[in-house]
Amino acid sequence: MLKSEIEQRAKFDIIRYAQVWEDADLLIEALDVQPTDVVLSIASGGDNAFALLAQNPAKVYAIDLSDAQIALCERRKEMYRTLSWEEHLAVLQSEILPQGKFERYFKMFREKVLPLIHTLKRIDQLVAPKSAEERAKFYDKVWNNRRWRLMFRLFFSRRVMGKHGRDKEFFKFVVGSVAARILSRAKHALTNLDTSENPYLHYILYGEYKNAFPYSMRPENYEKIRANLDKIEFRKQSIEDFIENYDGVIDAFNLSDIFEYMSQDGMDKLYDNMLSKSTVGTRFAYWNMLAPRSANNSRIETDEHKNREFLLKDKAFFYSAFYLDKVVK
Repeated sequence: MLKSEIEQRAKFDIIRYAQVWEDADLLIEALDVQPTDVVLSIASGGDNAFALLAQNPAKVYAIDLSDAQIALCERRKEMYRTLSWEEHLAVLQSEILPQGKFERYFKMFREKVLPLIHTLKRIDQLVAPKSAEERAKFYDKVWNNRRWRLMFRLFFSRRVMGKHGRDKEFFKFVVGSVAARILSRAKHALTNLDTSENPYLHYILYGEYKNAFPYSMRPENYEKIRANLDKIEFRKQSIEDFIENYDGVIDAFNLSDIFEYMSQDGMDKLYDNMLSKSTVGTRFAYWNMLAPRSANNSRIETDEHKNREFLLKDKAFFYSAFYLDKVVK
């Protein structure tokens, strides 16, 4: 069985992510999944695999290196099958999401750090509906105080995030200040994007979705997902092993941010292997958080201007780059 590069350096025996911290709205727009498409998705917490399922594809394969993540996804699949939207949401927020290491990291920020910086009233003001001009003014005059900058840089440092949020091995290929880059993206999210409609921001600040939900948990998408549950298959498997053993064509890839956990040479080799299971029109979507990674292959094209436009509206604001590559020959 082929292993991923990161699998040889980090452990995957826990629920690291109880939800997906990548914007499904952006992913759906980029991949433009059609009813005849076969999709390969990184499973993680399941949200984006289920969001892609709502597009009525022919098949979704959702893979992950972690038995714990796959078990979580299978439970969420059964919840879609048996629970109402209200029941699913209640179980998700009370029982599922608190299990994730990354979610517990944000709980620590919400309960231990944020109260040292801002009051609950001020947090409510941050997410209240405002114009872009009003959001920028609020950030500059009220939110972005000295304590915010200091505590943010400490809490989202490479050392603290590597210990309590992600894994230190995930930073192997990262150069420069982790906190400074995330702070810059946070400013973008709090000023240029609508804070009242950002579910990722709401969960960080409140520990629940409030009135803004990720795509897979919106009431209008719930029955679409339920109707297609037989089309999704979760597998505990590396992407290298899946590609090696899959006999067919993949039309769309949701690759999360897996490339920043491997060397550029490792990415190039994996990308070549994935291209062997692609055809003209196949789409690849992936994010960079901190380590810059992009494909360089004559069979693909990527629109850098369009990629920047995607990133500018990315509500999951940690990432520094987004790529949509298309196979053209």
